[in-house]
Amino acid sequence: MASKPTIVDLPAGVRRPPKKTPRADVEKSVGVEIRTLRQAAGLSALELANRTGLSNAMLSRIERGNVSPSLASLVKIAGALQVPVGRLFANVESRSDCSLVRAGQGIVVKRFGTKGDQEYQLLGNLLSGHLFVEPYLITITAPIREKAAFQHTGVEFIHVLSGSMIYKYGETTQTLSQGDSMLFDCNGTHGPQEAIVLPIRYLSVLVNLRT
Repeated sequence: MASKPTIVDLPAGVRRPPKKTPRADVEKSVGVEIRTLRQAAGLSALELANRTGLSNAMLSRIERGNVSPSLASLVKIAGALQVPVGRLFANVESRSDCSLVRAGQGIVVKRFGTKGDQEYQLLGNLLSGHLFVEPYLITITAPIREKAAFQHTGVEFIHVLSGSMIYKYGETTQTLSQGDSMLFDCNGTHGPQEAIVLPIRYLSVLVNLRT
């Protein structure tokens, strides 16, 4: 029976280096990453094959991990997917890293576009995997002087822990109170517009495709 990994507390923001994947799994990991990126780009296998000059049969074998592709083939595939070659190896390392942030120990960061009286604490981050996730604890302690209008790539989930506010998404506004949650595409303009009950504390989790 495989032993369970031991999790050791890490200082805020310190990341555990990922473990290496056995060489026998490299072809499969690369193939899975290529298929994931192709599907995310909305391409069929045939379309990607045409863009790379590879045969559809060869691309299928690469995605299934049945063949070890040459460097030249990987360069062509990465170019067609518009990602660095190294991105194709994102899952070659096992995703066993973790970060543990104790209560009150989040890293206070200044996000572009944030206004005064809003504190952002980053609650953890990881290096591995094809997703980039940013979990924040956001605290608003004073009336909002300037209405936020964030707009960027990715998906965001927010959950109100305490307080109440008016929050904008696109052309609409919602009153969010303790226990309320929202999930939305970040391409729409969004952000707190007015504080109703202070202080306001809410979780914000941003998810992006790692490039």
